[in-house]
This record gives sequence, structure tokens and C-alpha cells, in this order.
Amino acid sequence: AQSGGAGASTTYQAFLRAEENWTRLKQSKAFKYDPKLLSQPPPPTFITDDGSQGSAQCWQALRDKNKLDYDVVICGGTLGIFFATALALRQEGDVKICVLEAGKLQGRVQEWNISRKELEELIEMGVMTAEEVEQVIQTEFPGCRSGFKNKEVTPTVGGYFENGVGYETVTPDVLNLGVAPSLLLDIVKKRFESLGGTILENT
Repeated sequence: AQSGGAGASTTYQAFLRAEENWTRLKQSKAFKYDPKLLSQPPPPTFITDDGSQGSAQCWQALRDKNKLDYDVVICGGTLGIFFATALALRQEGDVKICVLEAGKLQGRVQEWNISRKELEELIEMGVMTAEEVEQVIQTEFPGCRSGFKNKEVTPTVGGYFENGVGYETVTPDVLNLGVAPSLLLDIVKKRFESLGGTILENT
């Protein structure tokens, strides 16, 4: 199977393997870690309400606080800023929302692919205006081609099917817009902050 980039494996068999792995993951059950069965030590507990674990100093600071700094904290700002803004728009009253980002909350140079329907949902929720959506769209094309190879033959001229190496289809109006992430995030960040939200970068 060919791999690399956003498309990853391109053969039909690789696609079927990915589907099998996803099905197996969905059907998996939680289990108690047994160091006798696994050679590595157990992973650290990530979230707990057990006061005997973690930093005693942090637990004491929480106990001493009469009021928390924030009501809602969202970790991961690149996508979290959209959820945080939608949440802030729906709140009535003094609900304090904070977005944490490990680095700078900024978009990359490479465009993000998205469908117009998804952008329209941001308009419906009030996260962006129709004018702002048009501003962030950089490219638009009719649709995307999805291809699956049955075998690896290179080079080829033309489509997979006509070369007998696989199948392909075009999906119109799906992920056919390219938006500028830096513009998109800048607009939504400003809207979130105008609603009283807090962004903590490099955190």
C-alpha cells in the first residue's frame, strides 16, 4: 500500500484493513491494567477525583478557593475555539469559558478543506457571519476524487478503472472548499473574546 500525506494508504485492501481496525476499536472493552501481562508500567492517571493522587499542593489550592476561575475549560484551541464560541453564544448569565492552547492559537499556511454546508452551520450558530465565511474561502472546486487501488502499478496514464488497477468516484460538494486557517481562527478568536471568553496560549 502506498502511504503518506492526508490520503495515507491508497489500496482498497488497506481501506478494508482500516475499517476492520476501526470496528475492532469500537467493540473493545475497558480492562484493568495487569503488569504481569504487559512488560511496561501502567500509564499515569490523567483525570481523577481521588485526593490521594496527584499534587497535594494543587488539591489544597482547589479546596481553598471559594470560586473557580472558569466554569468551562476547553483544551486544544485549534478546533476548540469553535465549540467555545458556540457555547458562549448560547449561554445566558455569567458563565466563564477558557480555551487552553499548548502553543500559539494560529492557523497554518496550508488551506483546510471543508464543505460549504459545514461553514453554513457556523453561520447558523452565530460563530461567523456570511460575509466572514466568504472572506476566508480561498479556493472552490466542484468535488473531490476518491480512488482505491487493487494493485500498485506505476506509472499510469488516466484513471484507475481504465488502467485496471482500481476504482474511483467523484463526490460533488464535499470538502471542495479551501479556507485560510489563519483568517478563520483570527475571526473566531476575536468573536470569542468579544463574548467575554479567555484564551490562554503557550499553556
